[in-house]
Amino acid sequence: MTASIARRLGAVLVSASMMAPVAGTGIAHAEQRGDAAAPVPAVKHDAASAPARATTAAAAPAAAEAVPTLHHGSRSKAPDGTVLVYDGVLHVHRCLPNLEQYWDGKQFLRREEGVWMAAPRSSGPWSMVASSAVPDLLRGTTREPAASSTARLPGGLEAVYDPKIKAYKVAGHKGVFLHEGTFLRVESGLWMKATSVDGPWTAASPSTLPPPLRRAVPLPEDGATASLPTGESLVYEAGTRMFVMSNKPGTVLFDGVFYEKRGDEWFASPGSTAAFAAKDPSSVPGPVRARLRSSEGAAKKKDKAAAGKAAKGDGKAKPGKGGKGAKPGNAGKDAQAAKAAKAGKADESVAGQDTGEDNGEGDGQAAKPARAAREANHGKHGHDHQGEG
Repeated sequence: MTASIARRLGAVLVSASMMAPVAGTGIAHAEQRGDAAAPVPAVKHDAASAPARATTAAAAPAAAEAVPTLHHGSRSKAPDGTVLVYDGVLHVHRCLPNLEQYWDGKQFLRREEGVWMAAPRSSGPWSMVASSAVPDLLRGTTREPAASSTARLPGGLEAVYDPKIKAYKVAGHKGVFLHEGTFLRVESGLWMKATSVDGPWTAASPSTLPPPLRRAVPLPEDGATASLPTGESLVYEAGTRMFVMSNKPGTVLFDGVFYEKRGDEWFASPGSTAAFAAKDPSSVPGPVRARLRSSEGAAKKKDKAAAGKAAKGDGKAKPGKGGKGAKPGNAGKDAQAAKAAKAGKADESVAGQDTGEDNGEGDGQAAKPARAAREANHGKHGHDHQGEG
């Protein structure tokens, strides 16, 4: 609805309100309609009909109060005293003298260059709301903002509409967008949202973004990391298109929601540090169920393999304690081998002495070379001592 049409409609409403019925009664006075006072015909009274007439007269005001009638242009007042005029086309009250403000029965509404705002009083304070909070007929009269139009937001901020991405860019805050009353920003493919440009920021669902804005930001590469406002790290999986928490491999982020599987039960949470609530398995997205079930199976296989390896290693490392059927471990075998080698050397030394000296009678031929070598050596030492003398 253009401003000129709104002004003309407002003029019609103001003129119509001069002839409107009394608010809450639906009864128009003859003076307001401009009709001449019509004579009231005489009615014959009798005793039998008097009680019935009295009962009907007493019930009439109660019925009128129970079912109020609104007429196009009728006036009333909001709880804060603002004068309202009813718009029978949009089925909403407009404020006087500012016809671009509305009262939906609960809150005041206005639109600033495509951005809807709400307030408890006509004087504010105003805050941004999603278009879903606006009555359907009133929302249907609006249209897309003009290219590069600037909206003045609460708190002194300004947002410039970009028709290419169907969203607003917040001035002075690079990488921050505004859509449906919510601030948005992206980091390494992770979308986050907040009701204030200063946060706090939480994970956002990419499916709620305008498609042109979502397509303008490329998906992250496999293995890319992103950080949550809590400092926790997430790793992106290109195959499943979801993030996995680095410190909690069993927790995934999909479409703005965190999911976990504990045994046969499923849980979900809007934040990594918020409380997780039980979820019906049918309400968990299919990709999430497949991802967590596969990771659960892989974890079980890994644990089983680790347990088997540990059991096998324990069997090898335990030395035998003796007794029937006891098998020494590697350490026991090494100790026994060293002991046997040492004993073998000692035996060879003793055997050599026995062979060279004590066993000469039994094997004189074999002992002769040994005795000759000793005698020659002894003679050499004797000549050396004589030379020195």
